[in-house]
Amino acid sequence: MKHLVLALTILMIPAAWATTPNESDYPVKYEVMNTSAVGSWMIGNFCTMALRDQANPGMAFIVQRRGYGSCHVCDSGTVLHGRREKNEIRLFVRDEKGKPKIEHWPITGTVAINPHTGVKP
Repeated sequence: MKHLVLALTILMIPAAWATTPNESDYPVKYEVMNTSAVGSWMIGNFCTMALRDQANPGMAFIVQRRGYGSCHVCDSGTVLHGRREKNEIRLFVRDEKGKPKIEHWPITGTVAINPHTGVKP
């Protein structure tokens, strides 16, 4: 009996890790306002986006990913589904093959904006 339980456990662990992200789990719509991607082989890559929560247009989040290897920023005006968790925003995106994935973007700052002009009051 122990062996059967162990075998079932081993078979179920990869299935639990292989679950596809669901867009409905990321209900907040973030609009990409500005983007920047800078990098070199010596300093690595810095990818930055300004995201505005469409439900709260008076606030924008500055998110940034750093490191070696490639990083992708979305075009301005793109609307992404996501959710804020502690000091990061998790974005639901699709890779180049159309497969859904979750990207973790640490929040590096916030900006108060005027929703009618898009500039700081």
